[in-house]
Amino acid sequence: MLTLTHRIEDNVCLVSLAGKLILGEERGFTEYLNRLLDSCQYKGIVLNFKGLQVIDSAGLGSIIWFMKKIKNQQKGFSLCQLSDQVSNTFKLTQLDQMLPIHDTEADALSSFATG
Repeated sequence: MLTLTHRIEDNVCLVSLAGKLILGEERGFTEYLNRLLDSCQYKGIVLNFKGLQVIDSAGLGSIIWFMKKIKNQQKGFSLCQLSDQVSNTFKLTQLDQMLPIHDTEADALSSFATG
């Protein structure tokens, strides 16, 4: 099961994920993010993966889809606090080369102040 919550800080929407972003859960994830994008006037969105245990190819696909969608809206996007397992998945797929990934939520937030 995937749990999503969000809050706004410094005009950036911080979305926290907990559980598993896997086949069957990615639809709720994309619908949640679509609702945020449709209603947001934020500088960007940070996905905080601190509570994310597992991500599979369906979950990775939904991250790529979201990255493209948010860039088309000219908003910022970054990830933070990836667990070792999730980080290894991003490295194996070389998505760590395509996506801005930060160690902490504070680092992710500060990236919006400078860029």
